[in-house]
Amino acid sequence: MENIIYTFDGTFYGFLTVIFDCFKNKTFECYITENKIIQESFLFEYVNIKTDLKKAERVIAGIKNKISEKAFQNIYAAFFNFKKERFTDILKYLQLGFKVGKKIDDYKIYDFVLNVLKKREAVFREAHLFLEFIRFSETKENVLYSEICPDNDVLEIVANYFSDRLISEKWIIYDTKRKKCAVYNKDDILIMNDVESLNILNSDNEIMWQNLWREFFKTIAVENRKNVKLQTQMLPKKFRKNMIEFL
Repeated sequence: MENIIYTFDGTFYGFLTVIFDCFKNKTFECYITENKIIQESFLFEYVNIKTDLKKAERVIAGIKNKISEKAFQNIYAAFFNFKKERFTDILKYLQLGFKVGKKIDDYKIYDFVLNVLKKREAVFREAHLFLEFIRFSETKENVLYSEICPDNDVLEIVANYFSDRLISEKWIIYDTKRKKCAVYNKDDILIMNDVESLNILNSDNEIMWQNLWREFFKTIAVENRKNVKLQTQMLPKKFRKNMIEFL
């Protein structure tokens, strides 16, 4: 691997800008990382790549036209995986993809292809679970609010889903692990980073309904039929910290 490290702002479009420059300059043997997590060393040359939307869009178009729509979905999801080596895997995946086209996913003999597919699966699986278990509460400002704490960075995927389902509501989804939130104003989604805290107060109606829901949850439980092991399998504990009935 060459002694060059590309850094970017951590966004998907920023990463695609890096991909564009890698292909343009033929610097495939490089390391890619986010600006905020680098520890500089004199052994490497650091090149900061500024996000360029036109370059990113060209990469997206190229992937969809010369490889496939599925390949784009693969790298989109893999990007939000929490594994550090995902950037290198995606770069190698695309390098091969532009050579073999839509058959790229058949080349599982390459670790980087298998890694991208596994990362994609992990991200979409976790996002799907949050779509089922996420809880919204009504704030005093009549905005729906929810908190999540995922292993992978699934906030954008989850937010895009609810922008189609809660189209007539204003809402906020806050990722407490990454300190970022998605804000929807009935028209657009805004992703905000480095959000340390949100001063959220529930409406009086919300407090009443939460109390009623907790009471209902306790009432329907049959004590001598509790199966903690099965319950944990069906509803992992990491989801419960943001579910009213378990608070």
